[in-house]
Amino acid sequence: MIASSVFCRRKVLGTALLAPLATGIFPGVAFAQDFERFKAALDASRSIADTLAANVAEASFPINAQTAKAWQDTDFQGRRQLADAAVEIPAEELRPFVIEGQETLYDAMLLAGVAPIPSPDQVVAIPIEQVPSKTTCPAAARTAWEIFLDALGLLDESEIIEEVLKAIGGEQTMDDMADAVKKKDIERFFDGCKKLLTLFGEKTFLEMFIEKAGKKAFSKLLAALSLRMIPFVGWGYVLVSIALSVNRHWADIICDRAE
Repeated sequence: MIASSVFCRRKVLGTALLAPLATGIFPGVAFAQDFERFKAALDASRSIADTLAANVAEASFPINAQTAKAWQDTDFQGRRQLADAAVEIPAEELRPFVIEGQETLYDAMLLAGVAPIPSPDQVVAIPIEQVPSKTTCPAAARTAWEIFLDALGLLDESEIIEEVLKAIGGEQTMDDMADAVKKKDIERFFDGCKKLLTLFGEKTFLEMFIEKAGKKAFSKLLAALSLRMIPFVGWGYVLVSIALSVNRHWADIICDRAE
């Protein structure tokens, strides 16, 4: 069983900050009802993400195809409805809805010209098809890393992400994740994922990544995080992405390795 509270815990800015939005008095806001609709969709999306996180926490892996499909559908609906509701709202007007601890990530998205909430057509379903087992059982470290990055859609940026995370103190966590895969300890693996994801939102990581990888790769990184609605929802949608990635790579988790 996976402890879901570490993924679901969040603190939202006070409702007093939202009052001007509800009355539509901010400059550049054409219709107060757009914000009312967005707030309702955000509340619903957060509830869906929390429910998914709780379901994942109670699950035993591997999950069956029916459960995987249900999670996939629910995740897609929760993210899509939030994207639909954000269409008419300028990205810079969404700051009061950013959860505590994600302000740096939100600001980085604005500065890079990446929408903090993707357009509806950018929201796609998480893959659930099984990854074919490899001819030779891969090292546990490789499997752990592929599961993590596959969940985020960032396998192409593997080398630079690994370099930066290790440079800012993530190496021990990556080693722990590899050991968790070796021992088939899924709860411990998720704990490691959460620690790495926390680093993604830190200024040091973001600055080093753009310095080493350039603006194009940086924008791709931010877009991947935006697709999981992290600045506004937290880790719930990321958790189900990781859970489905674990399930997709199950053959590589249970294979016989000489480590």
